Amino acid sequence: MCLLGKSGIGKTWAARAALGPRHVELTADILRSRQDTNEFLEKIKGSDIPILLDEYETLSDLVGLRDLTEVPTNGQFIVTSQVLPKFDFEIEVREFPVKTFEQIKTLCPDATDENIRISKGDLRWVFRSLE
Repeated sequence: MCLLGKSGIGKTWAARAALGPRHVELTADILRSRQDTNEFLEKIKGSDIPILLDEYETLSDLVGLRDLTEVPTNGQFIVTSQVLPKFDFEIEVREFPVKTFEQIKTLCPDATDENIRISKGDLRWVFRSLE
């Protein structure tokens, strides 16, 4: 599944929460190398290990991503992205909603109303404004 939406709205947080603490992240460090990617894919093939591929748009030009020709696990596979991902297999895409003013105020009660409005739904920006 792909969680699609703008930066800072909670896609990664939601994906990590859904996958739980035992998930593995498919990172740029792995995808930079074909050999590392293939070793990773071989290790998890046939397993139920949940996999997160975070920020697809920053990884899409890495060589290892071309070797991802099928869903890499029998467990959950979640991709977060600001752009529609391109894979050799079908992946369900869900638009991740931007939180409303009220939802952000509930999550971040110390944030000023002005900062919530300025953020345009960017939770990361709101939390940083409190630092």
